Amino acid sequence: MADPDRPNAIPEPMGQPEPSTSLTLAGTRRAVANKKRRSTLDIIDLPAEVPDEDCGPAMRALNQRQRKFVLAYLAFGSKATTLYGLATRAARAAGYKASSRQSMSKQGFILMHNPKVLSALREEAMVKSALIGPLLMEQLALMAISEKDPRLRFQAMLATLDRTGYHVVTEHHVKTEDVSKTEEALIARLRQLIARNPENLKLVPITLRERLGLPMPEVIDAKAKEVSPAES
Repeated sequence: MADPDRPNAIPEPMGQPEPSTSLTLAGTRRAVANKKRRSTLDIIDLPAEVPDEDCGPAMRALNQRQRKFVLAYLAFGSKATTLYGLATRAARAAGYKASSRQSMSKQGFILMHNPKVLSALREEAMVKSALIGPLLMEQLALMAISEKDPRLRFQAMLATLDRTGYHVVTEHHVKTEDVSKTEEALIARLRQLIARNPENLKLVPITLRERLGLPMPEVIDAKAKEVSPAES
């Protein structure tokens, strides 16, 4: 801005406005909240050691850190909304050390491409599914009894009956056709019919007779004579 007392003075350039204190505090609070949220997501209760008696065959084939990685991956996965970064967090929780996040991400990638680790993940997932199945059935039965919405209650009833052996009985009528009549069998049957009644040979086309080696029809030699209109 020009100085009225110095009309010939060059105006000083205006600098950037200082950030608002309230905006700075809001940004700081968001950064702290995000950091706390990320640290909370990485918190998981893993055992100090995963004993063999608690493991299936696939889990027993892994070392302790690999076993913890499997448990951490499934625990994080049950709460995650995306698979991005899941292996990295599980590797960190399992006790793997790395100098940078990129190195830890590489460690998670290696673990997720280990056939033994993948087999253990499938094994543990099947165990969890088997354990949670009865609990889900109990919730479904409770919904079939206490749900206020009649449509949802009816659907829960049908689902409960279907999963407890009282499913709807359906009938299927299947018509079978004998397709064992091969070309050889048909030819043999045709020969039998002709042998039984030679008149049946007249019904067989000439092209088929040639193919089957059957007698050809008798050819009568004749000479054609051109007839003039006067003779006719």
